[in-house]
Amino acid sequence: MSLISCFYFYFIYKFDLSKNKIFSIAAFLPIFLLGFSFDLIALGYLDHMMVYDQFEVNLYLFIIINIILISGVSAIFFTNKFLKLKNSSITRNKINDLRSLHVVYRVLCILVFIAFLVNFQRVGFSLELLIYSPREYELSFGKYTAINYIYFLNVLAVFLYVYLNYFKVIKKLDFLFFMTVIVTSVFFGNKSAFLDVFFVIIFTYLLMEGVTKKIYLSIVALIPIVFVFFEFVRGGGIDGIFGYLVQGYVNFYYKIVSMDFVYQSFFVFISNGFSLIPVENEILVAKIEKGFILNDKYNTFTSFYEPYGVFSFFGWFIFFVFTYFVINYFSHKHSILQFISVLFAWVLFLSFFSYRFGAFKYQYLIFVVVILYFILNRLKFKKKVK
Repeated sequence: MSLISCFYFYFIYKFDLSKNKIFSIAAFLPIFLLGFSFDLIALGYLDHMMVYDQFEVNLYLFIIINIILISGVSAIFFTNKFLKLKNSSITRNKINDLRSLHVVYRVLCILVFIAFLVNFQRVGFSLELLIYSPREYELSFGKYTAINYIYFLNVLAVFLYVYLNYFKVIKKLDFLFFMTVIVTSVFFGNKSAFLDVFFVIIFTYLLMEGVTKKIYLSIVALIPIVFVFFEFVRGGGIDGIFGYLVQGYVNFYYKIVSMDFVYQSFFVFISNGFSLIPVENEILVAKIEKGFILNDKYNTFTSFYEPYGVFSFFGWFIFFVFTYFVINYFSHKHSILQFISVLFAWVLFLSFFSYRFGAFKYQYLIFVVVILYFILNRLKFKKKVK
């Protein structure tokens, strides 16, 4: 099944028109793991994850995986064909005022650092609690929600650093700000807090420059950081990392094989107040418990769960169309809006873990970027009028 996944991915990569193939590169891991996890389960290598119940892969699951992969290929093909998406290039004179973005970058870095200091004082300016009680540290550090969302602007700050560096407007002081933002991102104690920062850096470099030495260096730098985090903070080491890669597929496949699925609200990311598609089968409409269904360690279901829960078999086609369109469209924008493409690419990459497109943190960051875009355009227009 792993080879079949790679076969389908070849066509996804071939049809991908996003800038520097950022969509297909982000999609590779979740697509490859669709087949790889199937093979591991069939060979019995993931039996240790099945504590409360057992299941085996079957022909129905094989067909479902192929439907998902075919949906990905056809979604990209038809999106290109009917929406006439094309490649384009970015030039210096077509983007928002770089000086204004430079000011925004520095202001964001200062705000992030202030938010960090406010949160860090909650844990006594010490990392001791992070080592001995990571969960308590995380709750104490992130107690103030409003401060946290200022802190989360670090994701946008690192994007702007790479973006501005591409146009050679970065100064030595900006690099110091950049390193400060990266270092402070580790202090939250939450894996997603620092992974958001590092992968946004990687995908921004990928978007702006393509696959270069900087991409490889960023990945090489990330590997030991992730390993140390899992070994000393979250526990598990390499086994813990591997568990995070495949656990979502194990839970997802279990739901498919056991037919323990529910059609959810169209507004599944906001409310589960109604079901979009009425279903008569009581097994299918049973309320899903998105908890620890097979063991006490893993409870996510990959991004392929929600689309099926809302639109049935058409859900995966809709999922790929929407994701590909957003990434492709904004990857060719000549403005700060390219951040939306980077953020969606990162969330698509996270599809192997869970559905994160509806995470309020990411919606908030997109909202901030859109507001900044209109403010910068307004200021630019006023300068022209004068």
